[in-house]
Amino acid sequence: MQISTLLRIFWRRKFVILATIILTMGVAYFVQNLIPDQYEVTAYLRVRTPQDGGWPNTGYADRLNNTYQYVVESDVVIGELMDRLGLTEEPKIELVSVPNSELLELTVEGSDPRLANVLAEILSERNRELYFGYQTTYSEQLARDVARAEIELDTLLESLNLVGPNRITRNDLSLEDLDQLQALEGRLDDLRYEYEQVRTLENTQASSLFLVQPATEPEEPAGPPRLVILATAGVLSLILGLGMALVFENMDSKLYTSEEIEEFVGMQAIGKIPANRALSQPVTGGPFPTLESFRQLRANVFSVGEAAPSTLLIASAEPKEGKSTITANTAQVLARSDNKVLVIDADLRIPTQHELFGLKNNVGLSSFLNSTHRLNQVIQTHEKTGVDVMTSGPIDAQSAELVATKRMKSLLRHLTQVYDIILIDSPALNAVADGIELAAYVDSAVLVIARGRSKRASIVRAMEQLDFVGTSLSGIVVNRSESKRVQSYYSSKSTTSSTPQYADSPTTQAPA
Repeated sequence: MQISTLLRIFWRRKFVILATIILTMGVAYFVQNLIPDQYEVTAYLRVRTPQDGGWPNTGYADRLNNTYQYVVESDVVIGELMDRLGLTEEPKIELVSVPNSELLELTVEGSDPRLANVLAEILSERNRELYFGYQTTYSEQLARDVARAEIELDTLLESLNLVGPNRITRNDLSLEDLDQLQALEGRLDDLRYEYEQVRTLENTQASSLFLVQPATEPEEPAGPPRLVILATAGVLSLILGLGMALVFENMDSKLYTSEEIEEFVGMQAIGKIPANRALSQPVTGGPFPTLESFRQLRANVFSVGEAAPSTLLIASAEPKEGKSTITANTAQVLARSDNKVLVIDADLRIPTQHELFGLKNNVGLSSFLNSTHRLNQVIQTHEKTGVDVMTSGPIDAQSAELVATKRMKSLLRHLTQVYDIILIDSPALNAVADGIELAAYVDSAVLVIARGRSKRASIVRAMEQLDFVGTSLSGIVVNRSESKRVQSYYSSKSTTSSTPQYADSPTTQAPA
């Protein structure tokens, strides 16, 4: 697909692209405002490890770091952190040890820039409770054991009469009593030593967690700025919009440019009639803005000497493509070249020619085919153009069947001996069978294709039907073409003329 074709598609689908961009940007802005700002802050903590005594030091630092990793993610700590800062969403916390040091790197991501510092405060304040809670319980148990052992020792001393005014000496004790006394004293000494060791360790490690580098509270949230996010969303929405334009274009079977029509049909248009809303009145015979376009059509169809068709069917695939107005305008241009022209309104379902030429329709083609009137009674002459017109005449539910009779074929054969050119306004080929039946009686046909209205499948079907009955196709006429250069030129020229007002000329937008 050429770039120019893509650009035309994008321009044609500009509202789809614009709507996609607006919708996508709106959703992006709304969602972005729903998501709270996220801050990422980092603080550094120092964990002091024992140098000697107490618990074994091997792997102690690793165990301590692992312990704090668990503590910092515990419900107790997270709950207190959220309560202090009034958070509704649990922050993301990462605690890692700095290699070859006593430092812990605490990184917190959440909706409050104070997260890391407040969390470090909580850890420091509750260090003894969080880390040494179980050890405090053990020291209390040791204290109770020491007290019990002391009571047992006092009781034993009294029972052995080693205290009081009449006490004896240890030398007076039996070996059995002496062994019992020494065992109890030894156990008491062990308990006291263990208790002192635990107490010393508690006092040493109770302040082992220090905040050495508080987190710097950021002024801006983490991640890309909102404007960058919106700009990215804008670019993505544009890409999405262009994609949607191509999707809509692929789903739409209409042809929107003359170039597309010619490329699809496989032939060059013999006429391109620009759209002009000002042309909305019946034929007057005077100049009109699209006059030159019809002159070109006349030249392409009829200026070929003996090969020019004497009977020409002007048809369209579907109704409302402008075939009737093209028939009327072509007729008046042909009449200006001293041709004896007859227009036959053979559309006995939606007749239009009597309105375009401003003629009565009390008698016409149906009257002749029904044998109620003679030929000279059903042909009217349009005085301003000199075009003879056979209007449809009165129509009913059965009138459309008349065009397929031998009388119609005989009529056309006779009229070719009287007129130079006969233009037949045909019913839409795909709507009813009348048009195809007429096509079998004429020398050639012209297919009118309305830009922006005609669909690919309809055009193919119409051309296949013409080919099936063996009708020669003189070419296609693009109605409502996008080119207005010729139209505007001749429209401006005609404004200085003394001829009738151009608004009285036929329209290329006619519904037939």
